[in-house]
Amino acid sequence: MQQHSAIKQIYKENIDWLKKNIIIYIILMSDEAAVENLDLGQAPREYSVEKHLDIRDRIEKYATIKSFLDSIDKPLNFCDCNNSEIEKLNDETSTSVCPKTQIVSQIGSNSVAGVVYKIIIHNIQSAMKVMPVTNDDLLIQNEKEINIANICSQLVISRQSIFFPIVYGSYSCNNIKYKNGTKFLLDSLNYSISKILYNTIVDILTENHIESQKKIKIALKKFQTNSSNTNVEYDRSNPELFVEKMIQEVNNFFKSNKIEIPEINKANYLSGEAYEKMIPKLKGSILISEIANADIVNYSKDIIIERRILPNEKWISIIEGVLLGIRDMQKQNIIHKDLHPGNVLVLIKNKENDIIPLIHDFGNSEIIQTWSIEDRSFDIITFLDRLINYELDFVKPETGEPAKITDSMSPEFLEFTKKFLSDIQSQSDKTPDFMDNIIQMFNSETKSLIRGGHNKKTYFKNTKKIRRKYNSKKKHKSRRIIGKKK
Repeated sequence: MQQHSAIKQIYKENIDWLKKNIIIYIILMSDEAAVENLDLGQAPREYSVEKHLDIRDRIEKYATIKSFLDSIDKPLNFCDCNNSEIEKLNDETSTSVCPKTQIVSQIGSNSVAGVVYKIIIHNIQSAMKVMPVTNDDLLIQNEKEINIANICSQLVISRQSIFFPIVYGSYSCNNIKYKNGTKFLLDSLNYSISKILYNTIVDILTENHIESQKKIKIALKKFQTNSSNTNVEYDRSNPELFVEKMIQEVNNFFKSNKIEIPEINKANYLSGEAYEKMIPKLKGSILISEIANADIVNYSKDIIIERRILPNEKWISIIEGVLLGIRDMQKQNIIHKDLHPGNVLVLIKNKENDIIPLIHDFGNSEIIQTWSIEDRSFDIITFLDRLINYELDFVKPETGEPAKITDSMSPEFLEFTKKFLSDIQSQSDKTPDFMDNIIQMFNSETKSLIRGGHNKKTYFKNTKKIRRKYNSKKKHKSRRIIGKKK
């Protein structure tokens, strides 16, 4: 009980820490996607109560990283300390040397919502999702995603679930340095520059007490709508030239809209607070959480490349975990809305190689108070449908056809999954107990699959006719061995 109270206290302190709006200087590298080697040993059939609660190692990592981050009195600087270009940038921005924090590689692929990196904090591997802010809507969406990720993380920390990544920290960042030439950099710069122009115009109008005129409001609205099309480019090596161009844009706005304001003197914006407001600061959101071995897509891909089949027990563990995770989300009034194999991580634990699926990436998720009939079954139907039909990014060498995740399943488990999906779709009772009923149905129907599939010896032993043949061969073999000894 004492340990449990201590964990609750740690999380309570972390909530206050997360609310701080701090500046983080980040250098993002463009390494190829990297996933750790996978251990494909046997997994147990069920998640017992003890295994549900035995997450001490995960919480200990959380407490270690939390304690370390709290001890830093300077803004965090995520970077690769061995890169000379980055060290130079560190000097230019007057930030501290990397505090035992290092970006290792990008994991997964870029998406519109952001990119994920494997990082090391205080000698502990973690995952860092960087979500750029390229418009006002994205800022709200990022905050919502972080909020839902923290709610699900709290379920793990309070030992109510194990099927979500623990969040180590989240930030609202005001100065992310993206790698040159990336779409994130260009989009974030355009957004930042348009906001600077708009705010500068509004400040000047306010100072001259003419912002309330109707034509001014119309001009501002039009400018705000089209401001992302600005041609002003930011050259970090020549900020003064950038400020001059920005002031020229402001003056052009007043002239084109016939607003009588004396021409703005650029000299007033080349130093002090006005200058700082003119320099683009690329906003973004950062979510740091525990790292897994892979997602289902890459996990199954490795198995198919090695021409192996994942045991039925492992697939049962994965799907059962996803079912339980969906149930736990629904208890918090959360619907994921984008649950596919790429959004389910695979965490491999202990010597028995238990598989624990972790539901993540809550970018499209919603907290809803009124559930429709379709809402209760939406996530599980979406997940199973995409699992069955998901095509991987390579072809099978033996057939030349596109590989699918289901190529890592035994034929009978694939048939079971299709039937299970069909059974869920035909369910008419979708009350709050819907997921509990589905889990019960899943556990009942998978009992016959535990000892089947790709393992021929096990399959033969479960068939009476072949079992006799198998035992007969075994006896003949024993007699031959005894005869040779004599």
